[in-house]
Amino acid sequence: MKTFLFSLLVYLCLLCNFAFSQQIIIDNSFTEQQLVENDLIQGCVETSNISSQVNGSINGFNSFGYFERGSSNFPFENGIMLSTGNASSGGNVVNSAILNEGENNWTTDSDLETALGITGTLNATSIEFDFVSVANQIQFNYILASEEYFGNFPCQYSDGFAFLIRQSGTNDPYTNIAVIPGTTTPVNTNTIHDEIVGFCDASNQQYFQGFNLGDTNYNGRTSVMTATATIIPNVQYHIKLVIADQTDENYDSAVFIQGNSFNASVDLGDDITTCADVITLDGNIDNPLATYTWLLDNNPINGEIQPTLNVNQSGNYRVVIDIPLSNSTCVIDDDVNVSLSSTQSANPVSDYELCDDSSGNQVETFDLSNKDTEVIASVPVSSYNISYHASANDAQDNINAITAPIQNISNPQTIFVRIEDTINGCLAFSNFNLIVNALPTIVNPSPLFVCDDTTADGFTTIDLSQKDNEITNGQNNLIVTYHYTQTDATNGVNSIPLPYVNTNPTEQLFVNVTNSQTGCSTTTSLDVEVLNNPVINTDNHYIDACDPEHDGFATFDLTSIINDVLEGLTGVTVTFHETQDDANLGVNAIVNDTSYDNIVFEEQVVFIRVEDNITGCASTTPIEIHANLLLTATNIRDFSLCDVDNDGVQEFDLINVTGSIVNDLEDITIVFYETESDRDNQINPIDTLVPFSPVTNPQTLYITLSSPTCDEVEDIDLILNPVIEFNSIGSVPICDTDQDGFTPIDLTSFDTQITNGQSGFTVSYFETESDANSNTNELPSLYTNTSNPQTLYTRIRSTQTGCSDINSFEIEVLPAPISSTPSDIIICDNDQDGISVINLDLKISELVTDTNERVITFHNSQSDANTTTNPISSQTTYPATTETIYARIENTITGCHSTENFEVIVNTLPVFIPISNYKICEDSSDGIGDFLFSTKDTEILNNQTGKQVLYFENQQDAENRTNSIDKNNAYPNTSNPQTIYVRVENDTDVDCFGTSSFIIEVGTNPQFNQPTDIFLCDDASDDGITTFNLASKITEISQGINDTLDISFYTSQANAENQTNPIALQFENTVNPQTIYAVIDNGTICNSIATFGLNVIQSPDVNPALPITLCDDNYDGFVTFDLTDSELDILDVRQDDIVVTYFETMSDLDADINAIQNPNNYTNISNPQTVFIRVTNTVSNCYLSVPLDIDINLPPAINPFNTFEVCNNEDNTVDL
Repeated sequence: MKTFLFSLLVYLCLLCNFAFSQQIIIDNSFTEQQLVENDLIQGCVETSNISSQVNGSINGFNSFGYFERGSSNFPFENGIMLSTGNASSGGNVVNSAILNEGENNWTTDSDLETALGITGTLNATSIEFDFVSVANQIQFNYILASEEYFGNFPCQYSDGFAFLIRQSGTNDPYTNIAVIPGTTTPVNTNTIHDEIVGFCDASNQQYFQGFNLGDTNYNGRTSVMTATATIIPNVQYHIKLVIADQTDENYDSAVFIQGNSFNASVDLGDDITTCADVITLDGNIDNPLATYTWLLDNNPINGEIQPTLNVNQSGNYRVVIDIPLSNSTCVIDDDVNVSLSSTQSANPVSDYELCDDSSGNQVETFDLSNKDTEVIASVPVSSYNISYHASANDAQDNINAITAPIQNISNPQTIFVRIEDTINGCLAFSNFNLIVNALPTIVNPSPLFVCDDTTADGFTTIDLSQKDNEITNGQNNLIVTYHYTQTDATNGVNSIPLPYVNTNPTEQLFVNVTNSQTGCSTTTSLDVEVLNNPVINTDNHYIDACDPEHDGFATFDLTSIINDVLEGLTGVTVTFHETQDDANLGVNAIVNDTSYDNIVFEEQVVFIRVEDNITGCASTTPIEIHANLLLTATNIRDFSLCDVDNDGVQEFDLINVTGSIVNDLEDITIVFYETESDRDNQINPIDTLVPFSPVTNPQTLYITLSSPTCDEVEDIDLILNPVIEFNSIGSVPICDTDQDGFTPIDLTSFDTQITNGQSGFTVSYFETESDANSNTNELPSLYTNTSNPQTLYTRIRSTQTGCSDINSFEIEVLPAPISSTPSDIIICDNDQDGISVINLDLKISELVTDTNERVITFHNSQSDANTTTNPISSQTTYPATTETIYARIENTITGCHSTENFEVIVNTLPVFIPISNYKICEDSSDGIGDFLFSTKDTEILNNQTGKQVLYFENQQDAENRTNSIDKNNAYPNTSNPQTIYVRVENDTDVDCFGTSSFIIEVGTNPQFNQPTDIFLCDDASDDGITTFNLASKITEISQGINDTLDISFYTSQANAENQTNPIALQFENTVNPQTIYAVIDNGTICNSIATFGLNVIQSPDVNPALPITLCDDNYDGFVTFDLTDSELDILDVRQDDIVVTYFETMSDLDADINAIQNPNNYTNISNPQTVFIRVTNTVSNCYLSVPLDIDINLPPAINPFNTFEVCNNEDNTVDL
């Protein structure tokens, strides 16, 4: 690759954004609950328990928000977004600076790291909630955008991002559904990106939308992705949406989720092309309440109402599923194109890979029959004959089949497969490669010595993986596992789980080393020896200072505990430490261990380390030091009981009180007295064997605490808490949602009434009085009654005292009015305004059979109907659009109500724009082409919804809706050119239609040479922009072609197809990489479009070098410089794969010759002098030059001194 050099100017452009389209609008003022309920969920899913456990609020901003497309070209009209910075920074106004918001104190989400198997994330944002769906599948659409789409970062860095789901109330591991389709690979900037020219290949580039698209402030984004999960209908699941920065807080990322796209779904699968006579479509959503309607080419199929459908003809099949949900109906659907053909495609067959033997000759024997199962799986289920061939022609002609195991003749070698259906004769072809992979090269490890743990038995937990790097010699693609036997290591089975617990103090383990890319393995062995730790007493240890000053601080002789810990052990060294980590590492030992002043008030834990003088293995145990053990290690507190009968009489068990105060300490004695005088005189102690009843409330008891070394006094209070009693709320009526007398009831709605509005109380609900008394079998907040009427029992607990009152009340469930769902209203509107006046009162007779004791109102939303708000006032003259009308039927006696809904469909006549001609261009044309008219639907409908397009050969057929052309199968034209007639009709009213026409025509493509990509190195601006000469592509495309070709260039497929906005031959790219579209025209109706890439390879990211100035000390003008000091100025963050060299001339730098060999010890050759720094990226070989000025300051000149003679005088002085 040729490199190009541009001198570094004073200022460098660190980041340039080349797109200037309008920005999306982001509002970060909404709560997580508002976002989920109003902007994420569709009608077939119900949500609860919405929260955000981690977000940017810790740094003073909101990291999630609501967005709208506005006037931008963003794919989603609206939705919600989560980011690793301030949500508002992702849009609103153009911001070309790198988004690096968020501090280190904004931490992560542990579930994200566990699910993705990563660590080191921070700046996490999560939104999570519970949901219930009516179908067995949910899905939603999203886009990942990131500042990490910059330079070569996608080759090395990626932020953490996941959609985690699991069934609520379980400890099941989360499943991440934000993955590359068909894989378990997480979606991130490392797994989805274009080729980064000169650095790494593309990764799943079909899902990458592009760089610098302009509608957000992120450097790049994915295309629209879909997250899908298979679930159980009507079962509650928990989902967590979470994103976080990886490694550092630099270069923020965001995920945008399409508004109202989180919904139940049905999936009929990908379009089907098969040789079978009949296939079965499966639309089952596992919900017994669902009703199914099947359509062929948008026409209902009579009698097909089952979850599955047997298909015996080609066409577009759609299933529409209606499911009742909360007094309404939700609808989901899906469609699939089915083509029953005489040939079929096969899914790709994986390569057949074997590991080389010890000879390393790259030749192995392959038994091709081992691929039979995979080949059979690549085609639909049937009966097949399979044959393998050395060439594609042999497979096509069914000759020279390979029937026995073969040795490869090249590495790799391609094998071609012929697959013939023995039932219907259908053929499919495929191929795969024979590949011989080399064995890993490893190092035999040195023995592993480890110290025993705190239990001195020769067995301990060992991290064997610490030997991985030694064995693999740092090869990251090698996976190391450890085994008990050589056989297991050879076969790569029964690996030892890590960390490992040894079974013998000295043992040999066996190691398998596998190449993760090829699966090839080799083995070695590892010797392990466990060294003994000192055996010490690890019981609880205390040192008590018995400090009479009671100021919480004292001087301790830590060594006084050594004999208790060692228990006669010798040959060891003992040290004390203030932290466990210091003790474990043997650092920062306490120096004055015989007179140590505690640094923590009253009580402190220090750690003793006992180290074996020979092996260096050590044991540790904590030592508690107390200024006053009897006061700080005990649990001195007040004790209380509930006064059950509110009579002021309860008995305290002082033995239990004693146990609580002693707090498991040894040799502690507690004595109780009723007066301070008795305690001081040690007379009349209370007998703890007899239950003690206080005579006052509270009553103070005076206690003495004694140990073998100290005595202390304290006092405690015995308290009787009253039980607050409440009156019953009596009988409470509840409205049913139907007529069965049973309904879900929110029991918490009674809390305020039961407690009479008093704060400081909690209410629990029970089915029996005994459950309420024993506080067992508490009812859930949402409870369905089991009888009608039914008595429930309440336990009303004081949050201050913990005392409870038991009460009861009765609930009576009243039936909802009986109603029926009315039929829909369908109207053909001929004035194009989509509005029609209707009389809603005509629907009342369909809703109820009797209007006595009923009030019926109509509303525009389910919530309005539920709350009887905003009724439609003009019921007899209502100006309707296509909408859902909700009817509320209320019983005037009980106040209970039911609701029904029906659709008003106002169809409009279609609006036609001029339809473009449909032309087919062939390499050699006979004037007949295969036209697939379904591809014209989008153009003809022009965003009109609720309509379908039909195609006909004449106007009369279009008017009469007869002899329509099958638009999903290829149509051969009958003349050239030919007029095709179009009928656009409404889905719900086929008689509401209009007609138009367009021309179809067949022509011949020009011949041309496919152009190759252009690669140039970037200049010092490092902005990814440079000028390309496209004239060379004209010569390349037309070389050797007989036709006269007119070639023009465009920046988009649309411009090329419409031949608008051609670009000049001297073209400066606007994005990097950039696709150029070449239009090749030979003067016929057809032209060809070829593409090639403009690639600007990133230069190293550098800053200007500051001059280096030194002082001379010998007036010769030469000084030794350390030129490498300049690297602190010129190199920036994330500078991987960079080499810096120094030259005395630009010509040497250009030629990369005569580099300064010792730049940290360089003597200048002139003063001043410019040294030239070459900064080269070792991956791309692109480089920049940075001029470095070096200068020497000379000391001031001093003239030589001559001899100056002075005569003697009286004061021995001279006037100089």
